[in-house]
Amino acid sequence: MRDPNMCFIDRTYLTPGQKQARYIRMLENWVIVLGGTSLAMLIAICFLIGATIL
Repeated sequence: MRDPNMCFIDRTYLTPGQKQARYIRMLENWVIVLGGTSLAMLIAICFLIGATIL
């Protein structure tokens, strides 16, 4: 038997403001991820350049 608290009742629709806020949060997360990746690549490149000079 199913738990009545877990039954699908109705679909929840987001308001345009909530959709926009969710989209902005998604973009902010992508900026953080891409920024962190580029920073890690910059550090790795500096180490490789330093290793080739020595």
